[in-house]
Amino acid sequence: MLPQMNLKAALSRTQRFARDTAGATAVLFSLGTVVVMGSIAFGVDAANWFQTDRRLQTGTDLAAVAAASSQTLNTAFEYQGASLTDVATSELGRDGVDTAALTLLEVNSPPTSGAYAGDANAVEVITTQDVQIFFAGLFVNQTPQASARAVARTSWTGNYCILTLDPDASGAVTFSGSASAFLGCGIASNSNAANSVYAGGASTVQTTVVNAVGGIDDNGSIITPVSMQEYANPIVNPYADLMVPAPAPCDYHNVSASGTVTLNPGVYCGDLRVNGDVTFNPGTYVLDGADFVINSGADAYGDEVTFIFTDSPNVTNVGRTRFNGNASIDFSAASTGTYAGILFMQDPNTPNSVGNNSDTWMINGNSSSSFEGVIYVPSNEVELAGSASFSNGCIQVVSGAVTISGNFDVTQQCNDPNQRSIESITVTLVE
Repeated sequence: MLPQMNLKAALSRTQRFARDTAGATAVLFSLGTVVVMGSIAFGVDAANWFQTDRRLQTGTDLAAVAAASSQTLNTAFEYQGASLTDVATSELGRDGVDTAALTLLEVNSPPTSGAYAGDANAVEVITTQDVQIFFAGLFVNQTPQASARAVARTSWTGNYCILTLDPDASGAVTFSGSASAFLGCGIASNSNAANSVYAGGASTVQTTVVNAVGGIDDNGSIITPVSMQEYANPIVNPYADLMVPAPAPCDYHNVSASGTVTLNPGVYCGDLRVNGDVTFNPGTYVLDGADFVINSGADAYGDEVTFIFTDSPNVTNVGRTRFNGNASIDFSAASTGTYAGILFMQDPNTPNSVGNNSDTWMINGNSSSSFEGVIYVPSNEVELAGSASFSNGCIQVVSGAVTISGNFDVTQQCNDPNQRSIESITVTLVE
């Protein structure tokens, strides 16, 4: 009977054990905790991976834009700045990318792949970076990586008819007094001053766009259909390649034209003064160390003419214009040849004297005056003053600085094919 009793007891104990649930919750909780903590850990790793990937892509986008901008500005202004790789690295760091964790940083200009492969105006940036992981490291043998690629391309947009080149001039573009300007084109200043473009007094300016490397102080006088662009990229000087003719012997000395006179192209040494009714035959007039003076009451006419101001051989005494009020002036620029579109040109080697009033180019005239062409004075200020009106003409002013004052009226709605386009630099992320 004893073995049967033991068997029954054993079966009874087994059945009681099977029915006993004491401690099961603890076991299940332990197993569940492992699963939950693992999921959280994997979630943290996934979130960090996503964040790293997004930060890297954003940084790579901005690095491509910065590199494209640097390349274009360096080329346009003949400046040797930092390498494109250094520019990209610096931008990535500013955007929160751990550059020390980068396993690849490749900057290609032109791009080597994609829709813009071989495009000299585009820059490609490719990056990869190790991603820090936590729990997932127990299950993978390799460190995961985030990767990004971006392409930025430079283009030129806009159409400007006033461009000032001095990088520091206060009020590089100034409208003062009761000046009025109605421009079917834009205004641009490469000055980084806080008042790079200034409009004060009772001046009225209507223009298509205003672009300034520095600030704009308009006092409500400037009206544009689009927002004015402060602290923008500088504008490239489209006439930077123009040079004056080689020195030549003087053809005329200290000319003072009175009465009814016709003048011919050539080299004028000593001041050229217009006192009467003077016609300028077509061609190039080189003023070697000479001012060009048109006195009050004079009449000056010239079609297909270019006036070039230089001082051979040392460029120490380059002349300027002094057009006085109440003169009647009608000039149009040459339409062919090296200086097509150029009406007045200063030797580009002239030392900069923006701010020196004695070197300012004065252009006055009466309401019948007409100027058609480019006024290119890269090292001095041009002042358009008095009661002149350019409402009948098509002008482009590229100078160190420019002031429009008095009752000067400029109506500019033209598209002269002989004038080079003045455009702003735009960098766009394209891939």
